[in-house]
Amino acid sequence: MELETLEKLISNKYGLTFTAITDDSNPSLVGLTLKTGQAPFIVLDPTTNPVHVDARCFSFAAAIQDFPGFGAAFFHHDDQWVGFTLTNVSDRAVENIIDYAFKAAINLGHSASQQYVVLPEQDTDNQYKAQPIPQPSHRPSPQTTRSALPKQLKDALAAYDYTLLPGERRDKNFYLQGQMLADYKDNFHNAVPLRRYFPTYHQLSPDQLRTYFTWRTKLRQGEFEPVSDSYAYLYLYELLNGIGVSSPAAGYQQLLIFKQKYASQFGDHMQVNLDRWLHDYVLYYRLKHQVANQVFAAEISADRDYHILLHPEKYSAEELIDAFSHHSTYLKHCRLYQKSTEHFTKLLKVVWQTILTLPNDQGQKYFDQHIASQKMSTNYFFAKAVFYFRPQQEMAEYSVDSVRRYRFKGRQYYCFSLLAQPNERQNLNAFLHEVDRLVRHNFNLGHPLKPRWLPAAIVDAINQGIHDYQRQLQEAHQPKINIDLGDIEQIRQDAAATQESLITDEERQAVREEEQAATPPAPTPPSQSQETDSAALDADQNYFMHALLTGTPWKDYLKQHHLMASIMADQINEALFDEIGDDVIEFDENDQPVIIEDYRPDLEEIFLNKE
Repeated sequence: MELETLEKLISNKYGLTFTAITDDSNPSLVGLTLKTGQAPFIVLDPTTNPVHVDARCFSFAAAIQDFPGFGAAFFHHDDQWVGFTLTNVSDRAVENIIDYAFKAAINLGHSASQQYVVLPEQDTDNQYKAQPIPQPSHRPSPQTTRSALPKQLKDALAAYDYTLLPGERRDKNFYLQGQMLADYKDNFHNAVPLRRYFPTYHQLSPDQLRTYFTWRTKLRQGEFEPVSDSYAYLYLYELLNGIGVSSPAAGYQQLLIFKQKYASQFGDHMQVNLDRWLHDYVLYYRLKHQVANQVFAAEISADRDYHILLHPEKYSAEELIDAFSHHSTYLKHCRLYQKSTEHFTKLLKVVWQTILTLPNDQGQKYFDQHIASQKMSTNYFFAKAVFYFRPQQEMAEYSVDSVRRYRFKGRQYYCFSLLAQPNERQNLNAFLHEVDRLVRHNFNLGHPLKPRWLPAAIVDAINQGIHDYQRQLQEAHQPKINIDLGDIEQIRQDAAATQESLITDEERQAVREEEQAATPPAPTPPSQSQETDSAALDADQNYFMHALLTGTPWKDYLKQHHLMASIMADQINEALFDEIGDDVIEFDENDQPVIIEDYRPDLEEIFLNKE
């Protein structure tokens, strides 16, 4: 077993993670504990190859050390620990030893079973027999003894099978006992609380058992009473296992009702767990796709955008532009798109289709590397729950939509889906910026924009798409063309008016500066700053940008001028959008404005005159 697989198993099954252990002799050690400050029950060194592991098995350690692959502890010198390496024993043996150490830690070293049977990893001539486990020397006597329990409860408790291996003992016994108690009702008046991780019937005292079944009886009748979180989790475990419901569809409805009506009254983690368990429930019981559409609504929505981007020919230009808008911000500030929405939308679809028709090592590669690529994640059915896994029929694969599908292998399942690249938004903004720039260049519209980097094949595809769109416009209007030389002047006036409508205030300022460049500039007063400024910003905004770029203190300046950093950042982001194509200021974890490093070189060139 790989260390990563072990960590995932422990996280999913027990809700625990390895933490560092203070040990001067071996600072690389990490361990598992039930709670902060408690002694670990698993200790390992991730730097060794193979990984060395110690498991605390209390009085049963000596018996386990006799089995193949196990031996004396690596990091401990008392006889309560067992040592092994992840590569020398089977995955099943690792799961069993971890499970036993976990339960022993919960019971403070006392096993809850009468006997523990271990089968050897390999065929040997030795005879292995059941090993007795010391029982707790004392336990609090419950107010109600087991002999006084109703017969149905006593029968279920007596049916507990101690001969099962630790890896399945808890889960299978819970399932079998739950089937025996699926219809049991109770009316107990001395309710007692329950505080226990992964509660099962076997772990409850007689009073706790009767408290739970009385609460469950009322809940099934539509009467909810506040109760300990552990009782609520026990009820959810029943539903996940199909206990007390007529069908998986009925169990799903009960889970949904509990989530909508009661989950908010319990711990913060319950809602998170329920959301994941509902996903697992749909997959495990292979519920109809109408149900999957509800549970996977957020995933399907995100997947639909990627499906549209990959298959634009099946969707309208408006649907394609919506998909771009969900994953980028450029179009919110694009003057060309705002002033000529219909034409820009249609043109973008032609351009994007041109890119996708490139060879796979160009067009598809661009999508995979800069927007989203297929990833596989590994999960466990009903992680952090008591669940007895029974393989379902035809559990080979389940497709949620055209982009997302699941494959099953035992209690593990694998999700194949498209995952956004870390810089997806910036990459799409750069692409849309280049479309905007090249459209202006080809149609002679507005002020030229500064190029942003894209692969050469993509830039060529954008230009090709623009030419294809121009040709489509010509072909669409060709039958209606009526050349009238008398209208030439009017056409020129209309074109000038169109160009003027697309020029922003910042571009007009740039034109005026070019016109004034022919005359010598007026002498600058000695008191005037010689720093480079942006014409798109006012004096306060320019000062703020200089301060952020050079690390100069700016808070006193904003305070004296009664300015707010958040408002200044929004104004600067909007003013520079045409030139940069994205926000240039963001706020860090301390809520302080900082320059986005991707755009620092361009900004330094503008404001600090750095080439």
